[in-house]
Amino acid sequence: MRLTGSRGTMYNLFRFIGIRHLITKPGRTILATMGVSLGIALYVAIQLINHSTTAAFRESIESIAGRSKLTVAGGDTGFSENLVEKLQKFPGVRSAVPLVVSRAYIAGTGDTSESLMVLGVDLLKEEGVRSYRTTDQEVIDDPFTFLNQPDSIILTKAFAQRRGLKIDSRFEIATAHGPRTMTVRGLLEPEGPAKAYGGNLAIMDIDGARVTFGKVNKVDRVDLVLREGVNPANLAKALAASMGPGFTVEDASAQSEGMSKVIASYQTLLDLFSVLALFVGVFLITNTVNISVAERRKEIGTLRSLGTLRKKIMVLFLSEAVLMGLWGSFIGVFLGWGMASLLVDLVAHSMSIEYATPIQPGEIAFGWSQILKGMAIGGGAAFVAALYPAIRSVTIQPMDAMKRIDEGEESVGPQKTYGLLFGAILLAYLAVSSLAGWSAHAGVFKVLDPVAAMAGVALVSPFAVLAIVKLLQRGYSWMSGKGGATSRLAHDNLIRNPKRTGSNVRILMVGLTLVIILSSLSGSFKSSIVGWYDRTLNADLVVSSFGSLVANQVQPIDENIGKELEKLSGLRGDSERSAYGIRSIHFQYGGKQLSLKAYDETNPADRYSNFEVLDRPTFEAVQELYHSNDLTTLVSESFSRNFHKKTGDTIEVDSPSGAVKLRIVGVASDFSSPEGLIYLDRKQYRNIWQDHLVDGFALFAQTGYDPDRIRVELDHRFGRSLNLSSVTQGEIKKQVSERIDNAFSYTHAIEAAALLVAMLGLLNTFLISVMERTQELGVLRAIGMSRRQVQGMILQEAFLQGSLGSGTAVLLGTAAAYFLVTYSLSRLLGWVLYFSIPWSSLALTVILGIVVAMLAGIYPSIRASRIEISEALEYE
Repeated sequence: MRLTGSRGTMYNLFRFIGIRHLITKPGRTILATMGVSLGIALYVAIQLINHSTTAAFRESIESIAGRSKLTVAGGDTGFSENLVEKLQKFPGVRSAVPLVVSRAYIAGTGDTSESLMVLGVDLLKEEGVRSYRTTDQEVIDDPFTFLNQPDSIILTKAFAQRRGLKIDSRFEIATAHGPRTMTVRGLLEPEGPAKAYGGNLAIMDIDGARVTFGKVNKVDRVDLVLREGVNPANLAKALAASMGPGFTVEDASAQSEGMSKVIASYQTLLDLFSVLALFVGVFLITNTVNISVAERRKEIGTLRSLGTLRKKIMVLFLSEAVLMGLWGSFIGVFLGWGMASLLVDLVAHSMSIEYATPIQPGEIAFGWSQILKGMAIGGGAAFVAALYPAIRSVTIQPMDAMKRIDEGEESVGPQKTYGLLFGAILLAYLAVSSLAGWSAHAGVFKVLDPVAAMAGVALVSPFAVLAIVKLLQRGYSWMSGKGGATSRLAHDNLIRNPKRTGSNVRILMVGLTLVIILSSLSGSFKSSIVGWYDRTLNADLVVSSFGSLVANQVQPIDENIGKELEKLSGLRGDSERSAYGIRSIHFQYGGKQLSLKAYDETNPADRYSNFEVLDRPTFEAVQELYHSNDLTTLVSESFSRNFHKKTGDTIEVDSPSGAVKLRIVGVASDFSSPEGLIYLDRKQYRNIWQDHLVDGFALFAQTGYDPDRIRVELDHRFGRSLNLSSVTQGEIKKQVSERIDNAFSYTHAIEAAALLVAMLGLLNTFLISVMERTQELGVLRAIGMSRRQVQGMILQEAFLQGSLGSGTAVLLGTAAAYFLVTYSLSRLLGWVLYFSIPWSSLALTVILGIVVAMLAGIYPSIRASRIEISEALEYE
C-alpha cells in the first residue's frame, strides 16, 4: 500500500531513491560510514576511559574516607601531630583520626610500575572511621599484637597474590633511611579500604610509618567523624578559619574532584584527538554528498521536472547523510567500547606512572546512554556536514541538470571565491583565537580551534595547489615536453578541471593535516622539554632512591644521606657541600595545585646553569634567590602567565608555618607543572615547611675525573645499604624522551586511520573522475593513445596531486599547527610550548601523501585503460 500526501512523497523519495542509491553505491556508503565510525569510536573510547579512570580515583578516595565527613590535610609535607588534639576538641567533631599516607616502592628492584599506598593508622581509633577485615582477624581484633612488632605490615590479598606473598612473608620496601624489611602480619579482604588503589594498599602502625617515611611527629591528614546534626559545609568553613593558611578542609567528593583537575590536561588532549578524528569522518560525509550531487545531476533534474519541491530534494540528501551518520555511529560506539576495553588498562597504567597514583579501573560503563549519545553526535555531525552540498543540490536548474557536464569543467568562479574566502576566514579566526587565548577561557573554543585549523586548510588548499600549478606551469611544460604527450595531458588536466583537482586534493589534505598537527604537537612537547633538560641539567650524576626521579616517583630520603655521599671520591663542590639536595612537592595556590622545587645552592662558579631565567640575567636572579635578606622566589613561565605575575611582584603562599610572602626575582623556564611552579632556596624551604627530606642529590665530578668511577663506588658502598641508584645526564634525557614518546604513541594509530580514510576517499573520487571522463578517454584511445599510456596519464595525475597536495599540506598544515601548538593548545593545556618544526615527520608526510595518492590511483588507472573505444564514444 503506497503512502500518499507530502509525508508519503518524502517517504517514497527516501525509500525508492535515497536508500537505493546508498545500496547501489556500497563502496562509497561504506567509506563514509567508516569515517564516521572512526571518529565516534575514538570519541566513545576516550569518554569511557576517562570515566573509568576518574571513577577509580573517586572510589579509592571514598573508600579511604570511610565514615568520615571531612578531611584536614597539610599538603605533601604534612603537619604537626599536636594539631590532632585541637581538632578532636573542635565543636561538632566526634572523632579526629590521624593518618600518615606514603607511597612505598619495593626496595632493590627499581620497579616503579607498581607501588604501595601505605596508610599509617592508629588502630585504637580506626574503628570509628574505617573497618578492616583480614584472614587472621586477630590482627584487627587485638591491635597490640600488631603494635608490638615494629616490622608489621598488612597487605591486601590482591597485592600479596601478585607478588607471591603470604602471612609471615618478608620483603623490603624503600624508606627515608634506606631499605627496611617488613613482615606480612595480615591480608585484607577485598572490601572497604582494601578496594582502594586497585588493591595496592598496605596498613602500618602510625608511629612505625612516621619513622619509616621520615615524618616523625607529623601526620599527613586527619579524618573527622562529625556529631549528629552537624552541617559539614558550615563546619568546614569554621575549621578552615581556625586552622589558617597551609591547610585544606574538604570532603571526599572535593578530593576526587581535585584529582580530576590534576589529570584534566591529559584528558583534554585525548578529547582534542577525538574531535580531530571525528572531523575526518565529518569531512568524508561532506565529500561523499558532494560527489553524490555531482553524479546525480540528471536524477535531480528529472525530479525537479516532475514537480518535486526543492526542499524535498534537499531533505533527501540530508536524510541519506544522516542515515550514514547514524549507521556509522552505531558501529562506532561498539567499536569504541571494544577499543576502551582493550586500552583502558594501558591508559590507566600510563596515568599511574604519570601522576604517581595507582589506578585500577573497574568495568567499562557502557549502555544505552553511550549508544544514544554517540549516535546523536554522529547523526548531528553528518547533518551539518551534508548541509552545504544539500543546499547546493537545489540550486541546479532542471535544464542544466539534464545536460552531461564534466564536474571539473563547470564554472567555478563564485564557488571558488566563497570556498577560498571562508577558508581564509577560518584560518584568520584560528590566528586571532590562538593569540588571544580564547580556548583557555571558554570550552567551545577548545573544539572550534582545531576544527577551524582542519577546515581552513581543507578549503584553502585546493586553490593553493592550483595557484602553484599555474605558477610552475612554464617550467613543468618544459619538463612534460620531455616526458611526452602523456605528461602534458596529465598536467593540463589539473588546470582544466579545477573542481576535480580540488576535490581530490582536499581529501588528501584533511588526512595529511591531521598527521602534521599531531606530529607537530608531539615534536614540540619533546623538543621543548628535552631542550630544557639539555640547557639546565648540568650535574654529572643524580642520586635518588630506586625509582624514576624524572617521573617524580622515588621514595623521599633523609637529607643526612648527603653527608654520606660526600665521602665518595672525585666529587667537586664548595666549602659547604658537594652533594646538593633536590626537593619537589605540591602546594595549593589560587585554587590550583602547583609544584614547588627547592634546591641547595650549587657552586656560583658554575654560573647557576641549572636555572634558565628568561627576563633578566640568570646569575643576577639566582644570586638574589639565595642571598637576599627577604624571602624570594623564581617562578616558572607558566606561573607568570596563568597568574599574571612578573619579576618584582610579591606572592603569598600558604605553608604549614602560615602565609609566606615571597618576592619574585625572575621568571624561569620549567616544564614540571602546566599550572605553575616556584623555586626556593632549600634552606628557606626547610625552615618554612619543616621538611628535612629530599628527592635526590646532584653530584659533580672533579675536572678530569670519570663520573662512572663515582657511580661504581656509589653502587658498591650505598646501592644496597641505602637503596640508592644514580643516573647520568644522558640517561635522564633518554627517560624524558621515552616518556613523551609513550604518551603520544597511540596517536600513530589515529594518523594511520586518517591516511587510510584519505586513501579510500581518493580512490572513490578517482573512480568518479574516470567515469566522468569516459568520453574523453575514448577520444584519446581513438586517436592512438595506448592502454598503457592512459594508465600512465592517470597515475601521473595521481602523482602530481599527491606531491603538490602533500607539499601544500606541509606549508598550510605547519602554519596552522604553529598557532594551535604555540598559543591555543599551549594555553589550554597549561604548558608553555615552543613550536618545533618536525622536519623528519614533514618529509615522511610528503612521501606518505605521494604513496597514498599513487595507491589510490592504481585501480582507477587500470579501469580507465580498459575502457572500450566504441562504448566510450557512445557514452552520454
